[in-house]
Amino acid sequence: MHNAKRFKNFIAEGAHSFFPIIAPLVAAYQKETGNRPIFGHLGEPREEPNPRVRTRLAKAALDTKTFPRAHHYGPMAGLEQARAAIAGHFERRGFYGRQKIDPNQVVITVSGKMALNILSLLLIEEGDKCALFGPTYPGHAAGPSMAMGRLVRIPVREKHDWSPDPDEMRTILYKEKPKFLVLCDPQNPTGGVLTKRARQVIVEYVSRHKAIVFEDTIYHDHVYAKDYHPLSWYPEIAKQVFIVDGASKNQAATGWRLGIIILPPRVYKELLPKVLSLQNTFYSCPPTLLVEAIIPGFEKAGDVWIERNRAEYMKRRDVVARGVNLLRGVTCATPLGAFYSMWNIRKTGRTPDEFARLLARHAGVTVLPAKYFGANTFDWHGQSLFPEAGDYVRYSYVGSLEDQREAMKRLKKMFT
Repeated sequence: MHNAKRFKNFIAEGAHSFFPIIAPLVAAYQKETGNRPIFGHLGEPREEPNPRVRTRLAKAALDTKTFPRAHHYGPMAGLEQARAAIAGHFERRGFYGRQKIDPNQVVITVSGKMALNILSLLLIEEGDKCALFGPTYPGHAAGPSMAMGRLVRIPVREKHDWSPDPDEMRTILYKEKPKFLVLCDPQNPTGGVLTKRARQVIVEYVSRHKAIVFEDTIYHDHVYAKDYHPLSWYPEIAKQVFIVDGASKNQAATGWRLGIIILPPRVYKELLPKVLSLQNTFYSCPPTLLVEAIIPGFEKAGDVWIERNRAEYMKRRDVVARGVNLLRGVTCATPLGAFYSMWNIRKTGRTPDEFARLLARHAGVTVLPAKYFGANTFDWHGQSLFPEAGDYVRYSYVGSLEDQREAMKRLKKMFT
């Protein structure tokens, strides 16, 4: 049956579609050795969610006198107390230059993907050019494609620590003149973070051409670079930056599917009714019980757990970066954010699929071929968003510190 053109760049997430292929290999390794597998193919924190959040979830689920609305429809934008907590969380981190974020700028959605889809359907017209990083997370291409936008690739490469080359990016932006920029910073799948020079190029272009930015900051609490600022921090473009975020990563609550939109100051009053209309059309409102439960995770007291978690991820990152660069034929840049490490395996002489199968069967370690991050997604010129995918696999260091040490130990036996 013929599919509509708007779905031509829709590709299922590789982390979910590839695992059934390697699952039998992992099972065979475990049966043969008795060792448990170490899963690095999926970008899902392995720790339990923030304890403050879990405690409130249990109370809200059972104590219907204290939480009378927990099992019922809630406001279309999410509970006001939750939106206020989220607004404060982002204020403390310098979003919109630390100026006051009105809770009415915040809309709680069902997943960050849906947040981006809502914004894409609301603002992108057919034929509008939309710039994306390449490689890219599949969801970043899906929203603009569904809105019939034209994709423009901004390459990010290993030799620049997975940040765009400022001069190359400037050339592309001023040649293509995209109306929208859909950017993830820190990045999935590379672990890269925009350099100061790269941010300056983007700010200059967005300011001069009145472009609109959808900035996915879902990994904003997993930043290890010292000079990180979200694009909304820059006052000259703050009113043009829409934040897409959620509770999946910084609260370790991926299964809750809570996303966040923060509408820019000065324009949110105009746009909020339209955003809520789309939200209501898709699913009425976000799940009230989970929205109630997430409140303490975004309050100031919740920052202690978040910061402790970030420090733990830095330790895992360091173990992986050191270990991978000791493997014969494998290299990786040290990630500056998120919890992903992109490994260059070209000198091993194996394809990413072969490499992934090898690790699953003989080390019980799972990685994800990089083809799932844009190799089969195409810009409006028909060019792949990630033509170099055949050289890379992505590894997520989401397991414990001991898991990362064990993974590197197993791989060292294979590649030295």
